[in-house]
Amino acid sequence: MSSLLTLALGFLKNDELLGGMAKKLNISEDQVQKILVIAVPLLIQALSKNAETKSGAESLFKAVSSDHDGSVLDKADDFLENPNLKQGTGILKHVLGAQTDPMADQLAELSGVDPKVAKQVLGMAAPVVLGALGKMQSGGEFDASSLPGVLDSAREMAEAKVPGLMGVMKGLMDADGDGKIDDRVVQMGSALLSNLFK
Repeated sequence: MSSLLTLALGFLKNDELLGGMAKKLNISEDQVQKILVIAVPLLIQALSKNAETKSGAESLFKAVSSDHDGSVLDKADDFLENPNLKQGTGILKHVLGAQTDPMADQLAELSGVDPKVAKQVLGMAAPVVLGALGKMQSGGEFDASSLPGVLDSAREMAEAKVPGLMGVMKGLMDADGDGKIDDRVVQMGSALLSNLFK
C-alpha cells in the first residue's frame, strides 16, 4: 500500500521540479522548499479535518475521483508547463478557507517572498497532495468510508517521523488563527522530508 505522505513529498523532493517551480516563480529553490515542507503536512491536516464528517469525506472522495487521477505525479514537466493555479486556488479556498491568506502571508514573511508568490506555491502543492490521493484511489486503496483512515495514517506517519509536527499544524488550523509559522516549524518540516527518505 502506498503512503500519501511519501507520494506527495516524494514528488516535491524532485530537484528538477523544485528548480522548475523556482524559475517559474522567479524565486530560489530554498524559498520554494521552505514553503513546501510546511504546505504538504498543513494540507494533509486540513484535508483530514474536512473528512471528519461523513459528508466531508464523501465530498473529498468525489473531488479526488473526478478531478485527480494521480497523473500529475508522473509528469513533472507537464505540471510545470501548466500547474493549473486556478484549480490550486480553488482547492485552497475549499480546504483552508479563510486561513489561506494568513497562511500565505506567514509563509511569505518566513521565506522572503511576496505573499502572492507564497500563495502560488501553496496552490501548486494542493493539486499534488490531491493527486497523491488520486493515485492511491485509482489503485483501489480506499473508498469514501476509508478515506479518513488514509489521511489519519499520513498524519500519524508524519508525527512518528517528527514528534510534535502535526500538533503544530493543527494549531495553525485553529479558528482563532493564532498559530505562528516560524523557523522551528520549517526545521520540523525539513526534518520530515529528510526522515522520510533516509
